[in-house]
Amino acid sequence: MNFNPERRRFLKAAGVALASLALAACTQGQEPVKTIPSEKYLTLPFRERDLKGQYQITEGWEYSAEEQAIHGQKIHLGIDFAVPYGTPVVAPFDGFAMSSYHAHWLMEGDRKRLYQEEPIRFSLGYFVQVYNPRVNRFIQLAHLSDIDPSIPFSKPVYDKEEDNWNPVNHTLTIEQLINHPMVAAIKRGDPLGRVGFSGLALGKEQIEYIEEAERPLVLDKPIRSWDEPHVHFEETFRNQKTGAKEGQRDPYDLYTTFENYPTPQNPAKMGPKSLWILGQDSLPLFAA
Repeated sequence: MNFNPERRRFLKAAGVALASLALAACTQGQEPVKTIPSEKYLTLPFRERDLKGQYQITEGWEYSAEEQAIHGQKIHLGIDFAVPYGTPVVAPFDGFAMSSYHAHWLMEGDRKRLYQEEPIRFSLGYFVQVYNPRVNRFIQLAHLSDIDPSIPFSKPVYDKEEDNWNPVNHTLTIEQLINHPMVAAIKRGDPLGRVGFSGLALGKEQIEYIEEAERPLVLDKPIRSWDEPHVHFEETFRNQKTGAKEGQRDPYDLYTTFENYPTPQNPAKMGPKSLWILGQDSLPLFAA
């Protein structure tokens, strides 16, 4: 396995002196949840000054009854941070980042599910996926309104028959992504994109991406959506044979609905195996 000098230096800085051995183990299909401890390594993907320290959690590991009524799903497998549209999103740790676009219609059998008598998208939209080599885990930050120019963008593939957009390069193996031209080495606090609600469009007329565009279609003005602006934050691993996400974990170790999660407005407690680096207020630190 060959690492270019810049990325080799980055891996060493991240404390992965034996990265090649770790990668070899991963590609043999080890189960990550059993072998990786609940290390506190995450920070909030925002700059404190941009939000004046304030944010809300509007969906937890389980969807609220209100949102279940819209899309019919119960388990979220992530956390939704609701902050103003266009707020900068930054890297919550050092790692390797890629981006793409994902937009599928929500189906019920062979028909599109309707909300307020219109079809809805239920997808990641513009997203950034970041791999952390130190803990051997991935995160996805989704529904962005733009992706920072420093993050390579992999053009999605259009399925004309289904009118869906499928992302590209998100299933690279760890060995592949370390040296891939569409993946960038990043540091905690580096810009990744901006908050939006892409992938959650209401109605067929919403345009979020133009086919073959080299970069995202910047959504300066909000499209029509059935949801509020937020960042979907998902911590996971990818099966090194199939590329599928697996072993998702709730970074708060609560596995419940939004009202039970601690925020600046809600003095709730996290579970004992939370993944956040905490500040003096016992809440997750901001990345910057």
